[in-house]
Amino acid sequence: MTAKRRSGTRCAVALMAVALSGCADRRIDLRNIEGAMRDRYGRDAAVPIEAVTCPEWVRTRKDDTFECQVRFQGGVTWTVAVTQLEEGNTQWVPRGQAVFAEDIEPWAAKALTARGQPGQAPGQAPGEVRCDARVYVIEPGQHVTCAAVGADGSTSEVRVGFDQVEGLRLLEQAPAQASPSGTGQDAGPGAAR
Repeated sequence: MTAKRRSGTRCAVALMAVALSGCADRRIDLRNIEGAMRDRYGRDAAVPIEAVTCPEWVRTRKDDTFECQVRFQGGVTWTVAVTQLEEGNTQWVPRGQAVFAEDIEPWAAKALTARGQPGQAPGQAPGEVRCDARVYVIEPGQHVTCAAVGADGSTSEVRVGFDQVEGLRLLEQAPAQASPSGTGQDAGPGAAR
């Protein structure tokens, strides 16, 4: 399975019918939405989902929007906007994209091999790419910083972005800067910059 399929288009927008509790001033059965989100987003997740939480209650009103939180193991949270449509349907639009290190690391290593790391010829294996967290939520304009370790032990920072059309994108590679986390200027495990 490609990194684009696992991390991108599979979760862009989900349109689901959910059981509503009746007419316009009634509440939505949020347990159904939470369960459906857990099933949908957990199906392909490389990191288990710990919980999906929506507001305690929401009135049934067409075009109203509320947010649910998908929390992955390790505490990384992904926000999903839910808009109420006609006939009890909802539209889900995630804020940003959940991208898994399981996809980023081999993809970035392959991209670096094709490009060649500093001091290496293109096609020479870079060693490996290591990301601190197992899941990241990347929003437009943000990136994830991981460490590339060359076969000779040299390290560099690799910045990887994501877009809905191309999937993972190698943004840049720079010599690693000393930092306690080993990821340079990254905002921390699970966070994207």
